[in-house]
Amino acid sequence: MFFFFSLFLSLAGAVTTVVLAKISPWFAILLFLGYFAGMLLLLFLIAICGAPFLSKKKIPKKPNRFARFILVEVYAIALRVMRIHCRISGKEHLPPKGTRFLIVCNHLSNFDHMLLIVKLHRFPISFISKPENFSIPIVGRYLWNSGFLSIDRKSARNAVATINETARRIKENGMCYGVFPEGTRSRTGKLLAFHSGVFHSAARAGAPVLVAHIHGTDQVFRRYPWRATRVNMKILGLIDSDYVTHHTDSQVSELARGMMIACVKEYGGEYVDTRAETAPDKGK
Repeated sequence: MFFFFSLFLSLAGAVTTVVLAKISPWFAILLFLGYFAGMLLLLFLIAICGAPFLSKKKIPKKPNRFARFILVEVYAIALRVMRIHCRISGKEHLPPKGTRFLIVCNHLSNFDHMLLIVKLHRFPISFISKPENFSIPIVGRYLWNSGFLSIDRKSARNAVATINETARRIKENGMCYGVFPEGTRSRTGKLLAFHSGVFHSAARAGAPVLVAHIHGTDQVFRRYPWRATRVNMKILGLIDSDYVTHHTDSQVSELARGMMIACVKEYGGEYVDTRAETAPDKGK
């Protein structure tokens, strides 16, 4: 939203300046670029100046509106700078606004969560992220205050605590959370085995699971800056809360992965299909 607002304001400012100052119309282009760059710089300055006022210790009951706004707008600008053009399909599967859910998706690149947050911005989606991301200056404060949660995969106890906290926030605070059940980015582009334990937060919260698939984000750095990258995001379906609560984590995981595999086949992609490589299920 801020991106298009900046474009409109910069264009209006450039035209107004040319008319009032009675200068050559050719200067309008330079003025437009200058005003637009200034608007973007203003957003980043606001983000930098606002960071010290965001706590990294206090656990937010709900996402901070200021932090959330800055995060979404900066992500949207980053995607445009990286020339990522995303086509989203399957919107008919999206639940009504205000629905709380767990969204799961395949993981190809660091742009995956950015696309989900920006393209589904009407839902307050936060993510479960690795601890190192919260140590990044300025960025870590915005992630924390936007509702992101840290998960330490090296500690089973801490991982379970994060899953339980995710469930609590979904159930009590009406938040939506995103998670990549593969547990890591796929370096080969194949759909990897799922860690079924991540679905436990949806079961504890009595929330549905929204299944999505992203195709093409692994090509961004190979094409940038000379070519744009066209990415396809597909909303595959919603696993209702009744199914989630009355089936094991493993069964929910298999259903979600089966939906993604069907999508992968449409693209002619590959996936890990051996049960021996499937992540162990700890059940409920």
